[in-house]
Amino acid sequence: MHIKFDETAIDPALPGILLLSHGNLAIGLMDTVQAVIGTTSNIAAFTLAHEDNPLTYQEAFLRAANSFPEGTIILLDVFGGTPSTRLLLSSREIHVPFCAFAGMNLPLASEAVSY
Repeated sequence: MHIKFDETAIDPALPGILLLSHGNLAIGLMDTVQAVIGTTSNIAAFTLAHEDNPLTYQEAFLRAANSFPEGTIILLDVFGGTPSTRLLLSSREIHVPFCAFAGMNLPLASEAVSY
């Protein structure tokens, strides 16, 4: 599991963006968005490798989701995969309203960061 999340840089005035994926997609997408748009706060990426414990992965992204203000956007690589099922199983443990979308891509992530 790889994580890119700076809890000390959270801006309470901005909703968070959480990227969840298999492999390195989430971190690669976060790096690409920040290369194109610039460094931004309130974004975090969590990748899941085959050998990772899904519960540990879930606990890690839940900490980030609960650190962000209301209105967090969660982008998933694919619906039905482990990141999305872990999110669905833990959705009641996220204490702020959020919106989740499957099929993360550069245009979608860029638009989320821009808003």
